[in-house]
Amino acid sequence: MPTYRGEPVAEAGLEWRRRVQESEALILASPEYHGGMPGAIKTFLDFLTFDEIRDRPVAFIGVASSPHGGTRPVLQWQEVVTALWGQPIGPALTVSGVKEAFDEDGGFRDEQLQRLMPLFVARMQAAVGTE
Repeated sequence: MPTYRGEPVAEAGLEWRRRVQESEALILASPEYHGGMPGAIKTFLDFLTFDEIRDRPVAFIGVASSPHGGTRPVLQWQEVVTALWGQPIGPALTVSGVKEAFDEDGGFRDEQLQRLMPLFVARMQAAVGTE
């Protein structure tokens, strides 16, 4: 995505808006960078307007190597999504110590994370009416 510079909106930004409008929900997922959300995700959010995100369910997954488990980008995303009148779905799924959280096959080593994932998915399904 190019840097958001207002109008006129770059073609990639218009395509992103179209995809969001056609979606039932969004899941923002990313590692934490320097104590917050990555600039790339902020750029994606900058291209959205009220028309694309208003009342749309948005869930969050933050990961980090630190004990904070990606909570800081999640808090920032919640602020931006709320400002656009999106509907944050909670609780967010946060993964601390991400390098140790998964086994070699991508399965969960962390029992709490293994218990929380189905709840996270169920909340998102309830938000879009596909329970």
